[in-house]
Amino acid sequence: MIVVKSFDELSPRMLYNIMHLRLKVFVEEQNIVYVDTDYDDLQADHVVNDDIVSYARVLKKDQRYQDHMSIGRVATHITHRNKGYATEILKTILFTYKENFMISAQAYLIHYYEKFGFKVVSEPYIEEGILHVKMRYETKI
Repeated sequence: MIVVKSFDELSPRMLYNIMHLRLKVFVEEQNIVYVDTDYDDLQADHVVNDDIVSYARVLKKDQRYQDHMSIGRVATHITHRNKGYATEILKTILFTYKENFMISAQAYLIHYYEKFGFKVVSEPYIEEGILHVKMRYETKI
């Protein structure tokens, strides 16, 4: 089951597990050295499955991109990849919000996001040492 919670709705244990997952994926696996606690989490919605093996956060319009919501920190534990967890989270986000989104996607995931209707709207660029592109999703409603 996928749940969507505001920061204040997260229990301390759930928040700890989310932060642990993000650190495992981004710091340990991808060797990204960054300050994960960027305060965007305080206004974001947090989308997670029951076992907290897959996660994404949703930023409101103008929080990151003007006139677009944003999806970020998409992470799935290495032992649970290729089982559809992130796909279910993304489907839940797109269905729940029915908004236009802009994301900063790791370039190797372009084809994955294109399956949901995202389109590349920038040249490749380096973010945190990893090649990224901006991608936009326009709601069909």
